[in-house]
Amino acid sequence: MLPRMHSFGFINAYIRSRLGNLISQEMFTQLASAASVEEMLALLKHTSYHRELQLYSTTGDIRAVEFALTVHEIHTMKQILSNLHSSHAVLSRALMMEHETAVVKQALRFWFERTVRGRSTGQLTEYLYREE
Repeated sequence: MLPRMHSFGFINAYIRSRLGNLISQEMFTQLASAASVEEMLALLKHTSYHRELQLYSTTGDIRAVEFALTVHEIHTMKQILSNLHSSHAVLSRALMMEHETAVVKQALRFWFERTVRGRSTGQLTEYLYREE
């Protein structure tokens, strides 16, 4: 019983330490009432997402920001997975499947646009996650 409690305690402490990086309910309320993208980004610049949000100020490309935030989330999940014992990582891996499914759907959309509709997807494929 002790090893199980020890692993639960470790996971609990690790997740609680990560919770400090999440956006509070108050911040979500402020974001929802923001009048512009620029106002939202100003609110978020002091959060753990500040690096990803800098893209907008340099490029003005909201898709690049969305993609960077997705990559941030995937890397966070991978970091959590790397710290979990394999028996505890099953649920986290299942949650990661959501991202994998989204990448496959996006790749299929790009393929369909290029192959069936004959449209260019050149710049759009920059936003396709390519890591394992």
